[in-house]
Amino acid sequence: MYNHSSVLIVLILFIIIIIAYELGFRIGRFTQKKTDKEIKLQTNAIQGGTLVLLALLLGFTFNMALQRFDSRSYAEIKEANTIGTALLRTKLLPSPYDSLLHRLCQEYVDLRIEISGIDLTEQETRKEINARTDELQDKMWTLAIEAAEKDPRPVTTGYFITSLNEMMQEEKGWRF
Repeated sequence: MYNHSSVLIVLILFIIIIIAYELGFRIGRFTQKKTDKEIKLQTNAIQGGTLVLLALLLGFTFNMALQRFDSRSYAEIKEANTIGTALLRTKLLPSPYDSLLHRLCQEYVDLRIEISGIDLTEQETRKEINARTDELQDKMWTLAIEAAEKDPRPVTTGYFITSLNEMMQEEKGWRF
């Protein structure tokens, strides 16, 4: 359906709905003259039950959509927090790794923002950005290991490596 115009799909669905409505109206007028009151009461009861079932189905659908929206919002906030933590902890690293990794983290943020604006149907573009993200993560990890070798204290480089690892895990959970 992605290959077809949205306007064309809406137009076709609108025409089908109008035809179905007109067909139902004509069949209803034809059968209305031939039915008695008892059958009309039963039909109204069935119609009421169907509408209640439709309302229930609609309520469950909105509930599931709201839960998915909340979960996605929570995941985005969690990812932003892990990136922010890693960005702040670059200041704990020895020089020159602090400025290098800070710059790479900024590039990482730019890539995450860029991929969030790309449609899911553009698979090639998404693969390209994911490859650039992987390359950037490898650079950051290599520099973090070098920083840990220069300053092996767990309070400084250890905290940064932990936050960098969490940041990478959050990103891997978002890929599709």
